[in-house]
Order: sequence, then C-alpha cells, then structure tokens
Amino acid sequence: MIDMLLSHTPVLVSEVLEAFGKTEFAHLKRSKKIIDATVGLGGHSVALVKSGYEVLGIDSDRLMLEEASDRLRKACPAFLFPNEKERPYKLVYGNFRDIDRLAKENGFDAGFSLQCPVADLDMRLDRESQSLTGSDLLNFLRQDQLTELFQKVVSKSIAKKLSLEIVKQREIRKINQVGDFLNLIKKVIKHSKGLDPATLPFLALRMAVNSEIENLETTLPKAFEILDKKGKLVIISFHS
Repeated sequence: MIDMLLSHTPVLVSEVLEAFGKTEFAHLKRSKKIIDATVGLGGHSVALVKSGYEVLGIDSDRLMLEEASDRLRKACPAFLFPNEKERPYKLVYGNFRDIDRLAKENGFDAGFSLQCPVADLDMRLDRESQSLTGSDLLNFLRQDQLTELFQKVVSKSIAKKLSLEIVKQREIRKINQVGDFLNLIKKVIKHSKGLDPATLPFLALRMAVNSEIENLETTLPKAFEILDKKGKLVIISFHS
C-alpha cells in the first residue's frame, strides 16, 4: 500500500497552475502565497513551489505529511535555504475545516490587503517579534497621536478628521478588522480617479506598526559611519 502511495502521480497539475494564473504575475519578483488544504503526498505543492509560489500545506494524515515533507526538501535543497524560515513552504498537521486558524497562525491570511474586509487589522511584518498590531494603535493611541501618525502621508486637515472619526468609532465598538478602518476612511476621504483613498492611511498605519520611520532614523547614521571616505549610500524609497 505504501509503495502505491509513493508512486502516486498528482493529477491536473498544469490545470492547477493555470487556474492560479502562473503566467499572470510571473514578472513579479516576490512569491504569491497558496494554501494546499489537502497536501497529501505533496505533488501539487512541489509543482507550485517550483513555479515560484510560497505554499502552506495542510493534512490530517501524518504519514502523508512526512512524504510531502521529503518531496519538498528534495525540491528545495537545504543548501539553497539554510534558514528554515526562508523556505518557500510550510507543512502543518490539521484539518482543512480549520483553514482560517491555520492560515492565520502561519502567516498565510490576508495580511495587508485592502480587499478582505473581515481580515484582522494586523499589519505586522513579523508576528513573532512584534506585539502591537494596527488595531491596537487605532484603539489606544490618543487623538493627537493618531493625527501625527496620519499626517506623515496625508494633509493635516484630513489627518485630524480621520483621527476624530476613529476616536468616535472606538467609543462605540473597537476597530478590529480591515473593513472597520475602510469604513472610517470612506467617511473622510472621497473616492476619485487614481489612487484608492484607503491606500495612504493604511500605509501610515503599516509604517507605524513596523516602526519604519524610526528604523530609518536609527539605521541611516549607522550606515554613514561604516562608509569609506569615498563610499556611497544608495536608498530606494517607495513612498515620500
């Protein structure tokens, strides 16, 4: 029976890759996350990883997980990923009925997306080392602190209006989900052509949660200190 399992060939692999739009974002230099909710022997997960996806594999059969783990290790040799946390796959024992919990526990939930209103307003880049979330800041910062936070990316008047709406809302009910914050933003910033009005407030919140400005303030002087006299420091910034 085990020999039959080990010789199993996954079906519809090319169709699965096509369904996920393999060629749609092949030009992107970052992986897309996919959950293989019944990973089985790992055939589909191996194909997905080789195509540049990051995979979370779930199965309630430990024997299957062992075989899937072996196949994925061969597909992604340790010398390519000496740090286990950097490997493009993660396997967990569980039932797919708990997919929401398993996804969240392993960093495969919606993350920073604005497209999932029921997602937790987390925003942390590293959930292991960081404790404060986006919802924590919105629920506990003073109004003037919130204004200062948003003023980094929007005008002072908009920052003040948004902070006031946040304080008023949290007196009624805590702001815990992406949709909670989106609704507040829509009250203050009107939608127009071009950039989604929620983009900049979410950017400001992410920057605050992950201490991005503070990290730059700490890092840049250190970077200058280690430069040669004729050395150069090049910085690429994706926001103002």
